[in-house]
Amino acid sequence: MDTTQKTQALLINLDRAREKIKEKRDKWMSVYFIVPILIFAATLSTLVIPLIIIGTFISIAISRAIYHSNYTAPFQELSNKVKRALLGEFMRIYHADTTYTYFPNGNKAEKIISESRLIFADRIDEEDVIMGTKGGVDFYLSEVDLQKKIKSKNKTTYHTIVKGLLFKTKIPGRSFPKSVLFSNPSLLKKWFRLGKQNEEYGFWYETRDESRFHSEMQTLFPFIQHLSQRGDVRISTSGDEITILMESKMKFLDDPIPSLNKSFQDERYYSKISKQVNSLFYIIDTFVDDMSPLEIEENLKLRVLEYADRKSVDRSQL
Repeated sequence: MDTTQKTQALLINLDRAREKIKEKRDKWMSVYFIVPILIFAATLSTLVIPLIIIGTFISIAISRAIYHSNYTAPFQELSNKVKRALLGEFMRIYHADTTYTYFPNGNKAEKIISESRLIFADRIDEEDVIMGTKGGVDFYLSEVDLQKKIKSKNKTTYHTIVKGLLFKTKIPGRSFPKSVLFSNPSLLKKWFRLGKQNEEYGFWYETRDESRFHSEMQTLFPFIQHLSQRGDVRISTSGDEITILMESKMKFLDDPIPSLNKSFQDERYYSKISKQVNSLFYIIDTFVDDMSPLEIEENLKLRVLEYADRKSVDRSQL
């Protein structure tokens, strides 16, 4: 049995496990609604308002906790195994020179974003982390949700300010000046003319070394233009490191969104993962291959679309 057949066998087993969780959920689903209703009815007869509220709240909280433990958490574990399997299949075939590790959740985004000084956030949620080495370049990629704390008189809430992808690379032999690039400057930067605009590629930047900035960063310009058309992009460079924070609705490794009611044996999972990872890895290839801006623009158009409609490696084998 080759790797492709092993992946197919694994998906079948994971789908059977999903079906078992679904059957169990469907069998006991009514209980999670009936119990809180019965407790509410029982406390209602006491006519003690605080007791009614507390009893109902506790019963709902317990029901949700049990539901999460019995169904949500096990299903999420299965979904992570599906992502790991399909990602592994794609990497084996198309990026065999890459060593990587996948983590469903991460905890490094806060430090990376803080050091880059691209944006301030009170809370950062991170998931679907891929980190490793490709062509001698270390990389870190994850999906992030940056939130700002909003305090009111009675409560504290969190509001998403940026949701998208975090990408950090360390490229041996490069020496980037300390710089910041951004696609959508704030009104403050526009009014007080903080930073400069690259009119050809349509982005703004601040740098400590104008000459080195253009000589070292020129190959990145087409990327910024391309990514800016899809959302807010912020980039920080220093020495041999580049940090990219880009707003995106990509649903990284979660397109289509996994559901307990849907089979894992959906060819769209593999197709979307292929397209997403291939497009993002092209950022690394740009620096490894040291292409010219024109070559980047031409290859980028092909690379982004290369896996858009791909059904398989040969999909009939997977």
